[in-house]
Amino acid sequence: MKAAFLIPILIFFGISFSYAQEGYYYHTTEEETIPLALIDNKFAIEFIDSIPDTFNGVFLRENLYEIADTSGLDTLVIAYKLHPVYRLGEDIPYYLTSNLLLQFKQEITYSEKQVLINNFHLELVDSCEIFERYKILDTIGNTLTIANSIHGTGMVNYSYPDFITEIQLGTTDPYFSKQYYLKNTGQPINDGKSGAFGADIKIEGAWALNKGNSNITIAVIDKGVSIHPDLPASRQVRLTGSNLSPYKYGNNNVDNPSPERLSWHRWYHGDGCAGIIAASHDNVGIAGIAPLCKIMPIRLDIGSTNVGESDFVKAINMAANNGAKIINCAWTAERQVPFNFWPLVVKSIENAIAKGCFFAFITGNTANQANGNRGFVGWPSNRDIPGMVVTGASNRYDKQADYSPTDQWVELVAPSAHVGGGEGATEGGDVYTLDIPGDTGRGLNPFNEDVAQNYFPTLGEILPSTHPSDPTNLIHLDYTGRFSGTSAAGPQTAGVAALMLTENSCLSPGQIEDILEATADKVGGYKYSIYNSRGYFQGRSQEFGYGRLNAEKAVKAARDVKKTSVDLYMKDDVTDLGIVRTYNTAFSPDIWIRNQNDGLVNRYYQRPNYLPNTPVYVYVRIRNKSCQNYNPSGNYGKLDVYWSKASTMASYPSNWNGSKPSIGNVIVGNKPIPAIPAGGEVILEIPWIMPGPLNMLDRMWNICILAQISLTNGDATTSYPGNFPMYVGVNNNVTLLNTGVTNLSSGTGFSNLSPNHGQMVYRPKGGTFRLGNPNEITTSYNFTFETPQYTMPNLTDYAEVKLFFDQDGWELFNNAHAFTEVEGVKIISDGVIALTKPSVTLSNISFPADSFVEVYLGFHHWADSAVTDTVWYDYRITQALDTLPDTVQGTCNVQVVAHPRNTFSADAGTDRQINKGQTVMLSATDIGETATYLWYDDHGILVDSVREIEVVPDTTTTYRVEVIATSDDFKDFDEVKVNVKQYFITCISPNPASTTVTVQYDVTNATTASLLFTPINAGPSFSYPLNTSLSSISINTSSYMVGNYIVTLICNGNNVDSKGLLIN
Repeated sequence: MKAAFLIPILIFFGISFSYAQEGYYYHTTEEETIPLALIDNKFAIEFIDSIPDTFNGVFLRENLYEIADTSGLDTLVIAYKLHPVYRLGEDIPYYLTSNLLLQFKQEITYSEKQVLINNFHLELVDSCEIFERYKILDTIGNTLTIANSIHGTGMVNYSYPDFITEIQLGTTDPYFSKQYYLKNTGQPINDGKSGAFGADIKIEGAWALNKGNSNITIAVIDKGVSIHPDLPASRQVRLTGSNLSPYKYGNNNVDNPSPERLSWHRWYHGDGCAGIIAASHDNVGIAGIAPLCKIMPIRLDIGSTNVGESDFVKAINMAANNGAKIINCAWTAERQVPFNFWPLVVKSIENAIAKGCFFAFITGNTANQANGNRGFVGWPSNRDIPGMVVTGASNRYDKQADYSPTDQWVELVAPSAHVGGGEGATEGGDVYTLDIPGDTGRGLNPFNEDVAQNYFPTLGEILPSTHPSDPTNLIHLDYTGRFSGTSAAGPQTAGVAALMLTENSCLSPGQIEDILEATADKVGGYKYSIYNSRGYFQGRSQEFGYGRLNAEKAVKAARDVKKTSVDLYMKDDVTDLGIVRTYNTAFSPDIWIRNQNDGLVNRYYQRPNYLPNTPVYVYVRIRNKSCQNYNPSGNYGKLDVYWSKASTMASYPSNWNGSKPSIGNVIVGNKPIPAIPAGGEVILEIPWIMPGPLNMLDRMWNICILAQISLTNGDATTSYPGNFPMYVGVNNNVTLLNTGVTNLSSGTGFSNLSPNHGQMVYRPKGGTFRLGNPNEITTSYNFTFETPQYTMPNLTDYAEVKLFFDQDGWELFNNAHAFTEVEGVKIISDGVIALTKPSVTLSNISFPADSFVEVYLGFHHWADSAVTDTVWYDYRITQALDTLPDTVQGTCNVQVVAHPRNTFSADAGTDRQINKGQTVMLSATDIGETATYLWYDDHGILVDSVREIEVVPDTTTTYRVEVIATSDDFKDFDEVKVNVKQYFITCISPNPASTTVTVQYDVTNATTASLLFTPINAGPSFSYPLNTSLSSISINTSSYMVGNYIVTLICNGNNVDSKGLLIN
């Protein structure tokens, strides 16, 4: 489960400090003082939230750089913390970060721990059996000094900084410096191209834990694997009968799974994959990811001859039945095939997974992103099979490789060539790995693809030797620097999986997949939340899946999840592996609701629709992360499920246990949990008859679901009175779904005209939740409404977000001046505001003890933003103490679903001009579909809700028409201005005139008024003062020259109206 200690962080944009020349830290197991010396003119700069686009420091890791000169830091506009650098011994630099490691003494109580954590402004990052790692939230103060101060409290066994230093891993293979996919320092690679710092899989952190195990075997089902100097026979499991394509090209040996030594059809492919996975660390050639593991080659002449369904089935069965733990399949059908294509292959994959085999498949190379072809994931990678990971390709810059598809089935990416070369290209493959050994000219070195005249690279290109023990220039011909495609990405996933199994041999295939997804780095700037026919996937993108593979995080997580006794848990969010306790989104992927009992297939949340005496279905997934099978016995392992009206702060247990039945109650209690195998999971289906008031049309409540495993033998349930987020976050056997879904399509949610604070307002589709104070004393809070930083796009860029307060809530917030001069808040009318910025905070709202208000949150998607795919927007409401604004007390989440539709535009017509007292017809253009037309005056008062209206404004008024599509609440608006003349000429009669003319006028309330008769041609003008209490004047025109005149009405010194007059 995630979460717990959220303490305010103070961000400074420039920090100066002074440090003593010497420091010390306490050893982890003894009271031993380790002396450190300060290194002069060397500093570590740690960026807090983001890293500058360009920075001249030496990259150390992630957000940490080494610098020697601090004089230019005052120009930085992003938050950072500056650390000293110490020296251990003669020349080993020790870099500080904001993290420290500690272990509390066993007798220290939870309350005592919290006091220390709060006093030193710490936040738990992660933990395992031997340490807890905390982040210091203050950006001032020396981490070393703070760690020593904590140690001095006597409450810990040890406390010292989580120092960063360079560890020599003994990898001196000469081409390792070119293997940017393992370690990218921005080094030159091929064709004049270089990488980018950190755009790699972070392999050295994984190697610090292990480099594999000879008991772990990875099957490579491919075009064969050679007995190679960097992958000798002693590190291969070459099975009898493992050549399943023996006869076509002359091998004729069913027991020899080596590739053919021919110059075409990519016979080098299997060697390239196997080298990435497991090439030896032997000071020669390249470095494999898992050099102590074994490779099991199974040859199928994929792409060279036609292979049948039975061939693939035999290959997979051979691997699964002969001890392979991982099966690498760097192939797909790169053409569209029926969904049920070759079902026996899919069945054989599922059977192998049931036997404990993890599969590493690839997406295929079907895209041409530069030319707008997004590609597709080929069969069988487009099948959703737990325990099988599908890997696409990033490039050396952490962006999508040109050939890697954009598709819902992408799960991970790993670095590979940006392009694979080809006709007209300016760069080629750049992945260094094994080639068919020897001076054969049969692989990629010398380059010997089927090439066109202007193919890149050129025919015969030879990889240069970089090894001094190669005087004959032959050793380097066993390798290539021209491998490419997703075929180079998938084996990286297989190799990392082998390291994970070395660290934790009882991981199931599903757990390996889960850990790889949860620990991937969300790089590239892509939208990591997608919706497709299989549901909503938070944290997943179509370009990079769950992100770029991170070997260090994955292997560490594999170590940390290991439990030898039964341990059942439920996820708090998609990254929750049951080890890091950091309360996060309250959007558990292990709880969902469906309106039909189809949740075993459709594993995503639907807004429940209330029908009397008709159940909706709650689904709860329970996971066994241990190495032991769970078998139910007695009262051990029962599930309790509760509901509550959504609230940013919910009292526990009163909001859930039925003591306030209008707020929440039990859905099911003591439901038995069936047997769960080690590393497995089970999904329980629970029918629920919803209480009717939850679906009242003037409320449409969002609902929270709480699930708790009771009486477990794993983590005990710890009570946190008055702190519900801690109760959920710290306990692995408790999880919460506090999320409402507003689906803008027809038939979900509701939208209507309804009274609000004495006015009629249009309430869009949305839901109600509670804001308040569950404590026994008056408390002030801040409420933040925002698009979470982890998701794209910003909802407020595409939709109108409105809050509707009840009477008590409006008075409470308004009296606190919560809306005054707050950027991003627009008051629509009493009780209604619009939120126009991605993040808006309403501050210092004082709630009496145990009091709550109801707030309705509604959404209109703007109709001028075309939606071509179904889009899910995340939106979040957080509540924090006013005195500790960064300390989150509770959260509500909302997801808004917009479905594909065409754009439309509101059109209110052209501006009008009328005289005071006149009626004018305003008409909005019909948008061609059923819609509501809402007309408002410039005070925001609703005038009418029809397409055409008649109005009689007293003064110049701007009318706004809002056009809302009935089908999905998409909305557009337009404005029309009606200019109202307050003083005007009503009539001139007769016209034409000769001797006398009468002018009728309205100058009511004018101070002065007059008429001016001006001939169009040359001649004298005539002016007549008007009596403002009268409405007409008769004028003798017998002396006027014949011709056309302009009669101008002048009021208060201004020309306000005019008409023409003909004298004859």
